[in-house]
Amino acid sequence: MKRLISCLLCICMLLCCPSPGAAAEDGVIRISEREDMRLLCAHPDGSFELTNDIDMTGDWTPVPFSGRLNGNGHTLYNLTVRAPGADTVTTFDGNYIEYETVLGGLFSALTNAEITDLHLVNAVIDIETDRHCFTGAFAGYAADSVLTGCSAQVRSHLTVSSVNAGVGGLVGFSVLNVFEHCSADAELVFTDVNPDTPCEAFMGGVYASGSGNVKNCDVRMRGFAEIYGYAHNGGVIGMIKPPRERIKMSYLTNTAVDAEISFFEIAPARRAYCKALIGENRHGQCKEDRNKVVSFVHSESREPVRLSPERCEAPQYNAVVTPYTHTEWGYTTYTCAGCGYSYRDAYTPPGHTYTVTRTEPTCTEDGGITYTCIACGETHTDVLPAAGHVPGEWTVIREPAILLEGLMQQTCTVCGAVLETRAIPALPEILTQRIVLSAESLELHCGERATLSASVLPETVTVPGIVYLSSDPSVASVSADGTVTAQKRGTAVITAASVDGGASETCTVTVSFTVGQWIRYYILFGWLKGESSVFPADIQQMVRRA
Repeated sequence: MKRLISCLLCICMLLCCPSPGAAAEDGVIRISEREDMRLLCAHPDGSFELTNDIDMTGDWTPVPFSGRLNGNGHTLYNLTVRAPGADTVTTFDGNYIEYETVLGGLFSALTNAEITDLHLVNAVIDIETDRHCFTGAFAGYAADSVLTGCSAQVRSHLTVSSVNAGVGGLVGFSVLNVFEHCSADAELVFTDVNPDTPCEAFMGGVYASGSGNVKNCDVRMRGFAEIYGYAHNGGVIGMIKPPRERIKMSYLTNTAVDAEISFFEIAPARRAYCKALIGENRHGQCKEDRNKVVSFVHSESREPVRLSPERCEAPQYNAVVTPYTHTEWGYTTYTCAGCGYSYRDAYTPPGHTYTVTRTEPTCTEDGGITYTCIACGETHTDVLPAAGHVPGEWTVIREPAILLEGLMQQTCTVCGAVLETRAIPALPEILTQRIVLSAESLELHCGERATLSASVLPETVTVPGIVYLSSDPSVASVSADGTVTAQKRGTAVITAASVDGGASETCTVTVSFTVGQWIRYYILFGWLKGESSVFPADIQQMVRRA
């Protein structure tokens, strides 16, 4: 039945938790934020490592774990556990009576797990239950697991009405685990609220009950236990009791302890185990060697009294904030105005307090945000990449002309820099292909005038002008506007030429004399000119007609 329940719990956890992120090539899953911690639920036997300190603020539900977790020296802080996890294990008391037990801590149960270089700061476990229960900062229960280089600063308060329970600094119930180079700074409070049934109560700065090796550890513990039953209080270990089927010697070696324990034990037969290192070392099954008791203060009441460090029934707390520095944690100290009990909460990790200088990037030059710590001067800069030019519209800066290229350019709308220049093709030269002349020939008498008109084709010629020329200006002259003046008898060719030289057209001008001109120039004055007095045929015909 227990196996079935465990399987169902695992299935539920896998359904509730998100799928794990992609593991690196080495198969290790990296954890950088609180949400990533849920991957421990989805992959309880996986290999994980932390890449950041993580703020665990908010209630955390413990989960079982049997994999590897390397903290890389990072810290989980502000962990709060207010209820046991969903899974249970079997624990036993000093008489090997077994109990189905619920568990509280970062993990509920560690089995064949390895936790390395992980630190807990301000872990708060505050559980009230009527079930058998063990709590510890890292796990309520651990079996065949190893914790190396780990530490916990924890306040663990367990209130029960059951008969088998315990509270430990690192682990609650331990079965053949190894704790090496670990440290605990623990405030442990055990409150039994059932005076009618004797309770087996366990308390220890490293683990509360069970077995396991503690080597090279450092423990500071303040314990408060109100027990209607039997007390097993130790500065390091509450009670040594290996499993019946796996009797094996435990070791407590080279460990320093500074402990203060206050308790009462109301039981039919008083035992009142309370020692600096091990509360009850049953049958000498733990060998102690080279340990150091820095300080051990304990007090026992033979009457029920309130031993919780928080003495007031309705405490009124004053809060004082200690800000973090670049080397020290920040936190808020709460002090009860009535009883003076004080505790720290709401931790903030060490860090730098920066002044910020911002240099805006330009189109071509990187900018940056420079952070300078006001305490130590540490500085670093986050680069703001150059934005790059923002091209604007193309602008004509020189219009094209005939046989002359124009010019256009594109500039950046941000900084005005010229980004690109392009040539605009020159306008083509359109030459005259044909001239249309108003007359192909003219017949004029001396002294007469006629005007030639001319047009060029095509009409879009670049240079549309006309130049008139006469082959013999003494016969027929021509003016710039095409006016032809007959000068003397003869033939001349008037040429209308385009200014661009592309085309020309001609008009043949024949100049003759009138009868009167013949008489005047040839009959009356011809002898002066040496001209013949004989009339040409055309003149003779005119005379006959006259």
